[in-house]
Amino acid sequence: MDSFEDVDWHDLVTKFWEAPTTTQEDREALIRFLEARPNREEAKPYITDVERRLAITSEIQRVTQEHGIHGTYLTSQLWAFLLVIPLDLLEQILQQTKDPGIFDPLAPFKMLSNQLPTVFETFLPKSFSGIEVASYRRFTKEPERKARRSKKKAQETRTRDQKRCIVTSACLPSIVHIYPFVGCEDPNRTETVLDLFSPLYGVDMTDHLKDLLTSSALDHPSNMLAMDPLLHRWWNRAFFGLEPLDKNETTVRLKFHWLFRTGLEVGQRVDLATNPYDLLAEIDGVRMRNSKTGRPILTGEIIEITAQEPSLLPDMDILKLQWDLCRMCSLCGAGEVGDEPKEEDEEEEEEEEGEAEGEKEENQGEGEDEDEEDYDDYMYGDYR
Repeated sequence: MDSFEDVDWHDLVTKFWEAPTTTQEDREALIRFLEARPNREEAKPYITDVERRLAITSEIQRVTQEHGIHGTYLTSQLWAFLLVIPLDLLEQILQQTKDPGIFDPLAPFKMLSNQLPTVFETFLPKSFSGIEVASYRRFTKEPERKARRSKKKAQETRTRDQKRCIVTSACLPSIVHIYPFVGCEDPNRTETVLDLFSPLYGVDMTDHLKDLLTSSALDHPSNMLAMDPLLHRWWNRAFFGLEPLDKNETTVRLKFHWLFRTGLEVGQRVDLATNPYDLLAEIDGVRMRNSKTGRPILTGEIIEITAQEPSLLPDMDILKLQWDLCRMCSLCGAGEVGDEPKEEDEEEEEEEEGEAEGEKEENQGEGEDEDEEDYDDYMYGDYR
């Protein structure tokens, strides 16, 4: 393609307008594209202060080697954690590794390397259908979950988000959880996740998150968003993250970020001095457009969620946890697990369950709101 300076824009638009295959709908789409003014801010790097961080992680690596640890616990997940946490906390960790009064200054690194994979597994559910979840339970003998999702709260979220995806404005979105619904089903596991992140967030924020994410309060608009099903699937792979910016009584502002991949795997040994920007690369085939304007969804896109009642707005602490975890997952490869192909008998069983659900809804009678027809997507989705 010629450089933008060399393009004759008038000639280009004229040829498009007069082409025999161009329809009135095409012309209207072009007008919408050109008239749209997306709400965007500067796309800043999502890993900050890289030079200072790498200087600290290099020193941490040197100290670990002095203690006889030669890579065992220097994993991709530890590296990702150190690149995402606040810089002042990272500097504090470095000082602790040099403190002769601490019996085992490297204990935190061992614990993080061992427990972070469980954190990522909890945050990025890999099952995308009820039948896959059922098969998992049969294999592990895991008891049926008792927690039930609230149809009323899903509808409140759908109404708050104007029945459209908060990112693309597409209709018939799924209603999804920011922190996965598994928090209701396994509160002990969620508490373990939050305890691990307590040094990042402090006692007050950690206790607040425990109150929200280990009870029925998790299934509430404060932990829900309306999202296009495909975009939701990508979110479950940490293909993008939502950076919380600010909140007032009626509005929460988020910044959309496409996240890149390093090619690393969870558990892989990594030089802690590795610059992430030497590894990060775009994910092929991951693109999305605004359904109203046709404009591409780009990093820096500002999302505004409004509600008349402050309690119905997404919780900023949950969004902060999501943002940190998405970045860590993208760096260490936690979202790289591909979908498992379904077995033929599982597909048949899933179809039978779908038919049974359809008959059940028919028997419920008339008079239900038509807006509930996409609720199956919400109820029959993954754990998130």
